[in-house]
Amino acid sequence: MNPRFDENLLECGERSGGLVILQEYVNSNQTSDLPPSIETASKVLLYLCALGVHEICLCPGRRNAAFVGLLEKASGVKVHSFFEERSAAFFALGRIKRTGLPVAVITTSGTACAELLPATIEAHYSKLALILVTADRPPHYRGSGAPQVIEQIGLFGGYVENSLDITSADLVPKAEQAPTRPLHLNVCFDEPVLPDEVPSLTLVPKSPRKPFLGELQAARGKLTEFLASARLPLVIAGELSESQAAAVSPLLHRIGAPIFAEASSHLRSEELLKGLLLKSGNTFVRGLLDKGLFDAVLRVGGVPSPRVWRDLDEKLKAIPVLSLSEVPFVGLGRGECLVCSLSDLSKAFVPPRSFSDLVEQQTIGSSDRAARKRIEDAKLQYPLSEVSMLAGVVELVTERSAVYLGNSLPIREWDIATPVGGKKFSFAVNRGANGIDGQTSTFLGWCKPGAENWAFLGDLTTLYDLSAPWALRHLENASVRIVVINNGGGQIFSRMFGSKLFLNEHQVSFAGWASQWGLEYCKWQGDLRELPKTDRAVIELVPDSEQTAKFWAEL
Repeated sequence: MNPRFDENLLECGERSGGLVILQEYVNSNQTSDLPPSIETASKVLLYLCALGVHEICLCPGRRNAAFVGLLEKASGVKVHSFFEERSAAFFALGRIKRTGLPVAVITTSGTACAELLPATIEAHYSKLALILVTADRPPHYRGSGAPQVIEQIGLFGGYVENSLDITSADLVPKAEQAPTRPLHLNVCFDEPVLPDEVPSLTLVPKSPRKPFLGELQAARGKLTEFLASARLPLVIAGELSESQAAAVSPLLHRIGAPIFAEASSHLRSEELLKGLLLKSGNTFVRGLLDKGLFDAVLRVGGVPSPRVWRDLDEKLKAIPVLSLSEVPFVGLGRGECLVCSLSDLSKAFVPPRSFSDLVEQQTIGSSDRAARKRIEDAKLQYPLSEVSMLAGVVELVTERSAVYLGNSLPIREWDIATPVGGKKFSFAVNRGANGIDGQTSTFLGWCKPGAENWAFLGDLTTLYDLSAPWALRHLENASVRIVVINNGGGQIFSRMFGSKLFLNEHQVSFAGWASQWGLEYCKWQGDLRELPKTDRAVIELVPDSEQTAKFWAEL
């Protein structure tokens, strides 16, 4: 190593505000002793530390060789290596969901960068700090058609908070605060030659500051006005973290209105809300709205997945809607979203009235119980239907397990298959743009060490992400079971459209996929009495299509 190079200058520590870069070395005019690519890459890594990055998903290539060389010897951050950028980015989303901290993905140049776009869109709509670090060739190559050169600046459009074109070490910015949504760093390197000795970086990530979440006073005033003008509101609860659910439960209890809660809201097992939670799913709730029992809808948490939410933009557009969330999206073509800390609002808000007495007068509870009994009877009558078989698997899942629900049918069927007030689970979903891309990778990123981790995914969703189990090498002491509901295609469309072209019908078995990644495999077409003996397995659930059709017809 060059004796004039002081590794201590590379330490990123709290004592200096989280960022100590090579400034002293640069000012000494001795930068020729350090390859420009190493200098620039070092500064970028230190910048990531200042933003609060503790983990990096690295996709090695020639153009980002400086990052690869530095991270191989660096300490203080966890590095997950990937051969495929798309899966890496979705894995990073799962890590952000698990830790609440920014995660960076580092790629080489060219089309590798474009693979990050789907996860970036999801992160934008979920307000997750996914940091995209894309290596690039120098600016004079742009538009030339040279190998591995595309127009990387602006590639992510409005889905990133900022897109920084870092063409030299001097242009690496100083960190002011951690991003609250995706950020793009495009880092230009000339010939990516690594020196014989790469400096050893000691990286100490900074703890990011909590983001500001709207004006509490304004939110209180608008919520008071909304509830005061309602005869009887319906609460629809979308995705909430466990801490958010615990914080918001007293508020919903004080309001006293009926609650249609998705599993991902973590409210279905809240004892405080026991008498307010509706148990019979989307069809029952839609019937109550059609009867005019509710004249307003209050959404809490993320944008909901049930069909009734979309109906508020179509056949139910006369019903006023107000949303309370820490993510600034209305989720409809109308209405307003009050962005604020749900915990702070719950502590400070006193509703103008409680609706609990009116709920009893409307006999909503007794109607709900009767509707739930019809669901349970249908499950017994059609034990090989998709919902019934899903319920059978859930019975074998240990309480407090970590459960990931894939988009499309699983997230909707879970709410019908499992009773309100049943086992408590820790839930995660990826509902940013409601896509089925990258779901398995997101699940694996979210997996909790030392716990049972379950994913419930559709067959086409799983086929979208076949390379995801590569990430299993990055999971320590985590039980992973992937339940693939294989109904032979996109059956969510079977009740919407007559054409079979929508279904993408297939006869694919997932046994070979499980074998490829060294996972135990079992296929369930009837009664599943015991789980696979290993803690990493694929369970292929194959429902009977006729019984499934009869189940839904019964409801």
